[in-house]
Amino acid sequence: GPTNLVISPKSKESLTLYENEKETINCSADCNPNCIITWKKDIDTTITESIAKSSLLLNIVSQNDSGDYTCLAENPENKSHSLSKQFHIFFLIKNIVVDAAKIKSTFKIDNQVKEYSKTNLSCRVDSYPFSNISWLRGNKELNTTYNAKNEVVLHFENTSCDDTGVYQCSAFNGKPRFVNNFENVLETIVATFIGREIEMNVSLQANPSPEVLRNDFGFDTEFFETSNTMFNVALKKLVLSEYDFRQHTLIIGNSQGNLTIVIKVEKKRRNLAIFYEYGIPLIVLILISILVLIFTLFKRRKHNKEGNIC
Repeated sequence: GPTNLVISPKSKESLTLYENEKETINCSADCNPNCIITWKKDIDTTITESIAKSSLLLNIVSQNDSGDYTCLAENPENKSHSLSKQFHIFFLIKNIVVDAAKIKSTFKIDNQVKEYSKTNLSCRVDSYPFSNISWLRGNKELNTTYNAKNEVVLHFENTSCDDTGVYQCSAFNGKPRFVNNFENVLETIVATFIGREIEMNVSLQANPSPEVLRNDFGFDTEFFETSNTMFNVALKKLVLSEYDFRQHTLIIGNSQGNLTIVIKVEKKRRNLAIFYEYGIPLIVLILISILVLIFTLFKRRKHNKEGNIC
């Protein structure tokens, strides 16, 4: 030997760990006699060495733990016979902490600015890896720029009453965070009748990407990523029977939370529906025909009067 070098938990080329977590990585090999198992970091630093099996124990994961790790199995009687496996550990901060002292704004404490003035909102987040930062108003991501201090700046060239609102600085560095459409539950009523298709669109902000967790009505769903962490969900369903006229629940979410959509499907009155679909256009057409007829008769009468002048 050695043969059959095994690392568990299984890792292909990399392993992602989060700050303050504990992780134990085991390495073993089939050897006769028992091999010497050695863990090394960044090729030249020996971490631990033991016989037959070795465990790499990371008690409190920190940024210093990121790097290339190698498990080496050597035959003690012939060290030219050896096997090794290498992988990389990536370190991510579990929660992005925004230092309030580093969020700078030209807004006054009462959040009022003079109309028709230039105003900047700037935001900086210290995190590792580097965070993607964006400014949001409601669920819309706004256009921003970076300044010399590496702050993300939201610039108002000429403020007006239309700029009044709540602005949010959002930072993301790869840690799964949220599902948020700024409401936990959406409720809607749809009036239709058998044979018609219901179409809806729902916007939400989520990371990681959301998925359908519950679908009572059997909606056809399609997700479109419109911007960083923003998704538009297209819903379609054909009403097939009387049984479809009831309340349905659709839940969209990820590991961080859920958005519940309650849809009440009501039966539209057939006569009223027919009137709106065919009656109103017919009435409009009749009125247009009457106006054309009146105009034609008026022109003919005027022409006859002109013909009778001596």
